[in-house]
Amino acid sequence: MRINNFWNRRGHGCRHGLSKALLLGALCAAPAGMTLLCRPQMAAAAEAAAQVVSVRGEVVVRHGVGDKAETPAVVGALSKRDEIETRGGGAAVKLPLGPEIELSENTVLAIIGGKVDLFLGHGTVRVHRVGDNKPEGRALLIQGGQGRVALKAKEAQVRVEGGVLRVTVFDGSAEITGSGNKPSKGVVQRGQMAELRSDGTISQPEAMPVVAQQPSVGEGMQAHAPVVMKDDQKPPIDRSTMATAVLRDPLQEASGGHPPVPSAQVLPPPQLVVSAQGTSMVPPPAAKQPFAEWTTLRLLRDKGMISQPEYDSALHDMMETAGQRAGDSVTLVLGKWATTLYGFVQGDMMWNSTQSSNDFISNAQIARPGTYAGDNGRMVFTVRDSRIGVRVQVPETKNLRLSATFELDLLGNTGTLSAEGTAAGPGTNNNVTEASYFTNPVLRIRHAYLKAETPIVDILFGQTWDLFGFLPIYVPTIVQWPGNVGGLYARTTQLRVSHTFKSAPVNFEMAIAAMRPPQRDSMVPEGQAGLRLVFNKWTAVHTTYMTSTAVVPASIAVSADIRQFSVPEFTSAPKNNTSIISKAIAASAYVPIVRGTKSNKSNSLSLVGEFVYGESINDLYTGLTGGVTNMALQAVAGVTPAFNPAIDAGLVAYDKNQFLRLPTWTTFMVGGEYYFPKVDGHLAIFGSFSRSKLSDSDQFAGQATAPTMANPAGTPSRVRDNEMMYDVGLFGDPVDALRIGIDYAHYADTYTDGVTATNHSVQAVGFLFF
Repeated sequence: MRINNFWNRRGHGCRHGLSKALLLGALCAAPAGMTLLCRPQMAAAAEAAAQVVSVRGEVVVRHGVGDKAETPAVVGALSKRDEIETRGGGAAVKLPLGPEIELSENTVLAIIGGKVDLFLGHGTVRVHRVGDNKPEGRALLIQGGQGRVALKAKEAQVRVEGGVLRVTVFDGSAEITGSGNKPSKGVVQRGQMAELRSDGTISQPEAMPVVAQQPSVGEGMQAHAPVVMKDDQKPPIDRSTMATAVLRDPLQEASGGHPPVPSAQVLPPPQLVVSAQGTSMVPPPAAKQPFAEWTTLRLLRDKGMISQPEYDSALHDMMETAGQRAGDSVTLVLGKWATTLYGFVQGDMMWNSTQSSNDFISNAQIARPGTYAGDNGRMVFTVRDSRIGVRVQVPETKNLRLSATFELDLLGNTGTLSAEGTAAGPGTNNNVTEASYFTNPVLRIRHAYLKAETPIVDILFGQTWDLFGFLPIYVPTIVQWPGNVGGLYARTTQLRVSHTFKSAPVNFEMAIAAMRPPQRDSMVPEGQAGLRLVFNKWTAVHTTYMTSTAVVPASIAVSADIRQFSVPEFTSAPKNNTSIISKAIAASAYVPIVRGTKSNKSNSLSLVGEFVYGESINDLYTGLTGGVTNMALQAVAGVTPAFNPAIDAGLVAYDKNQFLRLPTWTTFMVGGEYYFPKVDGHLAIFGSFSRSKLSDSDQFAGQATAPTMANPAGTPSRVRDNEMMYDVGLFGDPVDALRIGIDYAHYADTYTDGVTATNHSVQAVGFLFF
């Protein structure tokens, strides 16, 4: 049976996510007109069932009568069981009853005939009623693996991707029927869209914003009546001119040969023009698009105004802040430029058993027991982690996709309040009051970068996540503000080049980046590189921090970092410097335990983990210094000279032997999250455990304790040996735009002298996403 080859050849079973059995089941369950497809011994000879009227780019045809070979598509007849596939281009196919079907790039369509007209395996088709221009006429039946769509529409779009069949009706109506013994049914009216999911459920139709009203005849649009000819009046087909007969589209010609941008406007049907050169379909002039429109990225994609790769790129850039909600963020279209506004308002309540930090703990030193700050607690309310972002994308061309992202939060350098119990004294530093610190926070840049995506490489320039650790993919679920103990969390300015090799089962990503050097006097950029393997079909639900919930495939990654430092010689009046190079490596993994999918997020269970070993990398963690300082210069006449290392604290330091040393850190983190049944990912519990270790802590100086009888020499008590943290919590979404969460965290900070300082933290948070 020829239809078996539709998925067997060239790996289409994996590519389109439909098994042969599913396809055969769907077709055999069709009305009587489909019976012959399930009985190959009764198949009739091939018959003309459709006509290719235009071809653009790489398009192939596979003929259905015992021929498995692919041939380049040309304008001409198609028979029943023929398949047409658009790879690097597009095509238009006209059916005998009048509808014209436009195939977008990466679409596979089979010509069926009978009561079921077409089978859409993957991709997007746009349906125009050409000869039969009445919605109440015979419905066009399109079958998919999820079910079927009966179109009584002048203008509609059907898309199959990721196990979901999506129908958008611009004019007319459509009836959706799911597969199975008791199929669900739904109706989509003009200006609506709906989804038929792989489990057979149909989403509620969503209203589409009206882009423009259809002009009536006499308002600048000429009415065209289709030319109807009897068979004996049709001109003979000239095979020599088939390849040159194309669909003349003024929108496509104006865009330099790229496919037109569909919209919600209803256009008059194309005109069948007969000339001495042959027959071609000529659509009337398109109605003028509005210059400005408020919409969403999801609607832009569903209307064909942006491609699926453009949509995926936008979600990737906004995922860490907005998660899957990014597709529904408010987008302003000006001309062909799309600007998306996204972010959230966040409120936190933090209770800590010590006064070790102003608000979030992160990797801060825990106040030692027996001190005022170590024996007294603190309660804080803050909105400083709220965020706002803007993403701009310009019209996509054949080989270039350009975008820019600019994101801010309120964690700017207001002036840091000192922790009570320190030498600076309670609440004093830079004349910043508590009221100013918490109620007048300063904007800070989180991301500011431009991105150019091409078929060869993707190029990113600006400030964003470090490549080391493939941030933020492996950030665990947690209410405590990241980065936490032992968790990488860093952003900086960089120039990154990457490429992802994609296939149905796996993706393989390679990237290399030149980063802003951690010390400006080094004169050499920091270098980072990474490899990441993604298993596309092994998925579960993952939430990064509290903000980004998405269905994420299993992955493993390894990344490396290399840095060069140039430090003045150890004297109060240096003339020379010492150069030294540090190295680091990170291994990361995300492992689904119980599967979660886009259509069913319930009962998902997964683990995320990270291991890092490296030198001079404390700035890649939030607030980490470990108490590392340079030893003091020898006093002269009772006065200790000052030494300026010209570098941020903790990166490198002269140890107790006056040797320039690279502090060596080993950190690891593992986190788990479980999403409760029957709530589709809207309620979850989570927990994590992490640890950081300064391997050479005994070699660094610190604030020494006073000599005692038990310890006459004193010890460097301000240098950390290791720190451990564990937490457990719960979060939920009362409505889609609102998320609340709470967790408990325990911190244990062990100093070089063996003293362990602990902090208990309870934090509650609320987010309103926009």
